[in-house]
Amino acid sequence: MSKKMFIQIRRITVAEGYTERVVNQFSQPGMIEQQEGLVDLKILVKKGGEVMLVA
Repeated sequence: MSKKMFIQIRRITVAEGYTERVVNQFSQPGMIEQQEGLVDLKILVKKGGEVMLVA
């Protein structure tokens, strides 16, 4: 029996000056951390820009 993995990537464009605020909110524990099977949650911020990826 093979195991399956689901990977979700969301790209969010954040208004200038709000990157730190959004990263802080996504860094707080929430419902996603309670989901069975969750392996990891990463927040990636593009250097020099206001675009971030949440994977």
